[in-house]
Amino acid sequence: MIDARAHVTLPEGRYKTNPAAILGIAVHHSVSGDSLGPGASEAAELAHIKAIDAFHVSQNFGGFGYHLATFASGRLYQC
Repeated sequence: MIDARAHVTLPEGRYKTNPAAILGIAVHHSVSGDSLGPGASEAAELAHIKAIDAFHVSQNFGGFGYHLATFASGRLYQC
């Protein structure tokens, strides 16, 4: 797993959730723009993560809205 947190908006103070209050999880599949194929570089994938982050910020979502991002290359990013 690749730590991509330095590439997205800092989450400090965004979500104040008591872990004991969590009842479950939701898995969301995002398809945005041109998808990257299995031969994509790590740099291209990070640029894609940054683009999603910028869109989420522009929508007042507070930053990248996902905990993880994965690509056809098999790389998994913690966001």
